[in-house]
Amino acid sequence: MLPEKVRRTIERYEMIRPGGRAVVAVSGGPDSVALLRALYELREDLHLELIVAHLDHRMRPDSWDDARFVAELAASLKLPLASGEVDVPALCRREKLSPEEGARRARYRFLREVAQAHHARAVALGHTLNDRVETFFLNLLRGAGLEGLAGMPPVRRDPECDLRYIRPLVECTRAEVLAYLEELRQDYREDPTNRDRRYLRNRVRLDLLPLWERLRPRAPEAVVRASEIAARAHEHLERHAKEIFPQIAEGAGKGEEVVLRRAKLLAQDAILREYLLREALRRLGDEEKEPHEHGLRGLAVGAEHLERLLREIERPRSGQQVTLPQGVRVLVEPERVVLTRRPPRPRESYSYSYCHKLRMGENDLEEIGWRFRLELKEGSHPPPPGGDPLEARIDWDTIAGPLRVRNRRPGDRLRPLGLGGTKKVQDLLVDAKVPREVRDRVPLVGDEKGILWVVGLALDERVRVTPRTKRTLLLRATPFNEEEFEFLTRKARKRKGER
Repeated sequence: MLPEKVRRTIERYEMIRPGGRAVVAVSGGPDSVALLRALYELREDLHLELIVAHLDHRMRPDSWDDARFVAELAASLKLPLASGEVDVPALCRREKLSPEEGARRARYRFLREVAQAHHARAVALGHTLNDRVETFFLNLLRGAGLEGLAGMPPVRRDPECDLRYIRPLVECTRAEVLAYLEELRQDYREDPTNRDRRYLRNRVRLDLLPLWERLRPRAPEAVVRASEIAARAHEHLERHAKEIFPQIAEGAGKGEEVVLRRAKLLAQDAILREYLLREALRRLGDEEKEPHEHGLRGLAVGAEHLERLLREIERPRSGQQVTLPQGVRVLVEPERVVLTRRPPRPRESYSYSYCHKLRMGENDLEEIGWRFRLELKEGSHPPPPGGDPLEARIDWDTIAGPLRVRNRRPGDRLRPLGLGGTKKVQDLLVDAKVPREVRDRVPLVGDEKGILWVVGLALDERVRVTPRTKRTLLLRATPFNEEEFEFLTRKARKRKGER
């Protein structure tokens, strides 16, 4: 029976101290409802006080029905209810977050506040064994390292306070959850977005996992074993990195700047270098305050950023600078690697390099401070007179290979529309009076043949839209920090006013 399995999981991982108080996060879905009912059955044996917590994310028109359902359930069990409401879509727009990330941040902030208000030491989350398997495959598809493959742990401590996030259902399958609810004749709410295949997690759940289970019996158990092995390896490497970090770092290795001895860093095994950089970023204060429910703790700076940073550190040349999300800059000097949050000096050169592949739809590139939106339209759609300089229209069939956005390189040239010849990107930036300190931050969009668009300044003749164009790519660029690129955004606003 599911409650007994939950009891064994709680005891195995020492999730709740006898006589403790726990906040139960209840969305109204089957997993969280089953969690609440199981803990309710066990409350006397465990000497446990329960507080039901529900947050309305306002991401669906019917979200109020979920809140009402949870309130009625808590009342039927005579349990206290803490409810809240956050306009997550507005939060995402304000903080430039994806819907999933915005909802996660709002949820954890709310749960922490409820726990602190009720003096609870644990927050129970309704993640099941199936969630653990889905997360493994999601992180595998995203190219995650050991930490991502380790997935969601049964217990995670909140770095901000004396609080544990526990998952008592982590060893229970979704089938066991549904069977338990049917046995209780307990209703629950169905979220229609859980069957929307536009979301990768849903495609993994609905398409990939059923195929995997047909290929291999007891597939979920096999994945969980692999995840546990990855977790043990990750914990070992993380612990070892912390032990040897004082030998690699100069000084205490904390605060707004962390300095690593480059030669000693390069003397370590390749995978340990990565873990030492992660430790440096944590000490710099980059680690997220809200723990990540899907096992990617502290990965605001992700695997791709770390790989590129490691390549720069391993190259013989020095003097390079790499920018990372959340305002982190890394200067690779001959003898040191300096990680800093301090803003650059006014005349400090931006000598770092970046290059990112662009895909259809939204591309939020926090590292470089720009968002790119790609939309493909049938037919010819030339730009209107006096068009927006932050929008480019490109003949799709003239593009060679994937589109990428990068900053300038020595010798970059293009053939600007109407010029009748080629021009150096450097000269284009100078003629446009682009401030010297941001020239290396102006994005260039190109393909395998060369530069197609210097954002806001020039489009290459090769990709111009003509009456013969069969498909038009609409490419929109938006800087996160309009003040830094005010010379472009001012031009865009002026053009809009003229229209």
